[in-house]
Amino acid sequence: MGHTGIGMDNPRGNIRLPTLLKRPGTVLLILGVAGALASIYAGRQQALQYQAIEQLRVAELVDNQFSAAQDHIALRENLATVVAALFTPPPVAVANALGEFGAEALAIVPDLQTIGWLPEVTVVRAPEALRSLANSGVDNPRFIGSDGQSMSLEGLDRPLYPILDIAPESNRRVLGVDAGAFPDRLAAIRKARETKNVVATAPLRLVQAPAETSLLLYAPVFSRGGVFFGVIGFGYKVDRLMTNALGAAKPGVNNFSVRIFDENDNVPLFARASDGKPVSVETPMRQDQTVVE
Repeated sequence: MGHTGIGMDNPRGNIRLPTLLKRPGTVLLILGVAGALASIYAGRQQALQYQAIEQLRVAELVDNQFSAAQDHIALRENLATVVAALFTPPPVAVANALGEFGAEALAIVPDLQTIGWLPEVTVVRAPEALRSLANSGVDNPRFIGSDGQSMSLEGLDRPLYPILDIAPESNRRVLGVDAGAFPDRLAAIRKARETKNVVATAPLRLVQAPAETSLLLYAPVFSRGGVFFGVIGFGYKVDRLMTNALGAAKPGVNNFSVRIFDENDNVPLFARASDGKPVSVETPMRQDQTVVE
């Protein structure tokens, strides 16, 4: 009896194509499926490539905005250096040491919130500083600490850094506040004195603007002989500073936001959408947003 199928006694029969593949319709179906799969694969690859290119483009735009913020702050630091170099402080007892200097600086720099003169005053020369405050029209001249109360100079083992003049006029209620009573400000002033460079504080709340996050730049003032006189303080509101810094950037995409953080805080100090619209710092971030730190 002859064999009609694939037989074990026919070694060649084991390598025949299955009968199913001999049907033309089946072959066309398989080719169609293979083509569809190839199209899906190609489409997915193209989508991944587009996504990668888009991510690179967004990353470049975010980098540009971050660079704009850095450049803007660097310009403010350079301005502080120039102002400090041009300023010749009068004797400590003289009132209104800044003269028109403060108002002129505020007019030149639109995002500058305040500017103040903080001389280095030893405890022995404290009466001269109090006389300056009295000559400036301050009622009950005194030195004010970080708690808002009058300071006792008994046993004080460091110089004072009182605000003896400030602009604008609306901020004059903080005259007499000793920046040295605030650890972060004192550290920045000491660093400015030691390095002879402008030093920025970490983001903080100013006495005259406790509801807003600000940044202070301290520019050291020296005599030609190298004697340290004190610092000029430049106060900036973080929100206004960053808005102006990023205002010129006009990215072509709007699917990300820029958020700026303090290194010690998880809550953004500033947030702005790429199209320039404000974003609440409490708004949860989406996965397609990029964080600039």
